[in-house]
Amino acid sequence: MKSAFYRVRTQWGNGKTGLMCLIMIGWILGVLVYSHSLGNQIRYPDEKDYMDLAGHLLNTGHYTLDGTSPSAYRAPGYPALLASLTSSGASPFLVRIVQFILLGLSVLLTFTITRHISREAAIPAALFALFYPVGIYTAGTFFPQTLATTLFLGVIYMAFCRSFSLMTSLICGALCASLLLTVPSFLFSLGVVFVAMLFHIDRSHRKNILITLLSCLLLTIPWTLRNYAVSHRFIFVASNSGINLLLGNSPNTTPNAGVNVDISAYEEKTVGMNEFERDAFYTSSAVEYVKQNKLKAMSLYFRKVLNHFNYHNVLNTRSESSNMKDLLSLLSYGLLIGLVLLRLLMHRQWAMTNFEKFVVGLYLLNGLYAAVFFTRLRFRVPYDYLLIVVAAITLRHAWAGWRESRHNRQSAGPT
Repeated sequence: MKSAFYRVRTQWGNGKTGLMCLIMIGWILGVLVYSHSLGNQIRYPDEKDYMDLAGHLLNTGHYTLDGTSPSAYRAPGYPALLASLTSSGASPFLVRIVQFILLGLSVLLTFTITRHISREAAIPAALFALFYPVGIYTAGTFFPQTLATTLFLGVIYMAFCRSFSLMTSLICGALCASLLLTVPSFLFSLGVVFVAMLFHIDRSHRKNILITLLSCLLLTIPWTLRNYAVSHRFIFVASNSGINLLLGNSPNTTPNAGVNVDISAYEEKTVGMNEFERDAFYTSSAVEYVKQNKLKAMSLYFRKVLNHFNYHNVLNTRSESSNMKDLLSLLSYGLLIGLVLLRLLMHRQWAMTNFEKFVVGLYLLNGLYAAVFFTRLRFRVPYDYLLIVVAAITLRHAWAGWRESRHNRQSAGPT
């Protein structure tokens, strides 16, 4: 009996593996209950856009918002995923389950990336990522950020955690293209990633970076050519950069307003314009506003940068706002930022790896870029999972320091 007990205990890794299995089972059950409770709800206007695009793509074979006119207003990656799932008979419940599977892959990638730097920090990173409230909430919506998180972490894993062989470079290029076709604003961050790769990758493999870049371009160019064919103007992926720029730079813009900005004065002037003409008009209007209000626009920009690190967004869909959600967001994001700040403060005692410096630098640079338009929590989610890596390594150093201090006190004995 005793030997049987020890065999079971050994198989379960002295309880650690068993505990992780119980945590995963609990998480999966929680996900199922949460997804079921949401039912067929579409809570945000953006969600309706993505669902409409997927529906028209499935039913007519055309990428259109209104069922008639060709559109490039939303990037095609996420609607294509929704259309493929719907064509297989997936209900909104099952679509949400797929999103949580993607979130699970993001957790696995967070674990793997962290383990590449510090094995001891890998499990804390996975647990933090698994229960990160903003990530869980986002996975329950029909937004592309969950898919983008998985793709982005996949790019980081391929670029910095593997030998950069020809196959790795091709996979990395495909992931980059998929990411851009899902959330085109990642173009800036991928540029930073490519620069960092030049310093990280062994000189003998640096030529493969060019292969990654070329494969990414080859996979995105067909959609750009399609956009030119239907609009007769260059649109890289999506035609919503103009309205996003105007929402972030207009007389009624506030740092935390997001899309809740009154731009009716501009909308009145676009009557009769098509989607692509409106995009160009909104872009020129935003640029003109900044030129005519330089000091005000600069002040607004820096306040938007600060708002990038906010735990709370002012939502147009009031039913989705609650004190409990804000509290969970504050506690989780506050802990994340607090640990990263501690990591920076203790950099002399706990030497930072080049990868950690890259993550923190990318996180800050993305905030500077995002504030050119407007900032939202869900836009930041993919980067938060990367920052979790640094936070977990901080915990590992703090725990090791506490154990060493305790051991030294015990060794010294009573004085």
